[in-house]
Amino acid sequence: MATLGYTGTGDTDGIGSSTGIFMAKVVATENGTITSISVYSRGSFLGSTTDLRVAIYSDNAGVPLNKLAESAGAATTDSETPEWEEIAISLAITNGVTYWLACEVANADSVQRYLDATGNASLGNGPGYPTWPDPWTELFALSRQYSIYATYTPPGNVNDLSVNLGEAQIGGSLF
Repeated sequence: MATLGYTGTGDTDGIGSSTGIFMAKVVATENGTITSISVYSRGSFLGSTTDLRVAIYSDNAGVPLNKLAESAGAATTDSETPEWEEIAISLAITNGVTYWLACEVANADSVQRYLDATGNASLGNGPGYPTWPDPWTELFALSRQYSIYATYTPPGNVNDLSVNLGEAQIGGSLF
């Protein structure tokens, strides 16, 4: 497994936009398949619970365009300590292609996400949770680096191995 995006925990926390959608631009460094997206966050109100969803968008001249994949909701609960929330999603990626990792929360005021002051990020108004805009039409470009990354499986990462040696068969799992 490998990662794509910002795995740092960010020094600043902040409540999101009114729709709770934020994005980070990434460039694939090899072919592979994204299996999850992780977001570093914490609840902002004692006892609050909300759903987080993630999506992946294509890039058009430096801005998000078409939705390529989306997840189902995943619950996050209030915590005094921020933590990584991992949400399953699947998309084949291509080396050298730019993608946008997106996160949407059901109640933008109930989750704080973490970021650093410089980076390449986007916020925007969407149709409202749980619907993702497609294509993405509204954009607020920000110089922020959100703590969001994708985990992916590079090509050639084989979990099961089977070798036929004439009449003998050898098989097993690498993990």
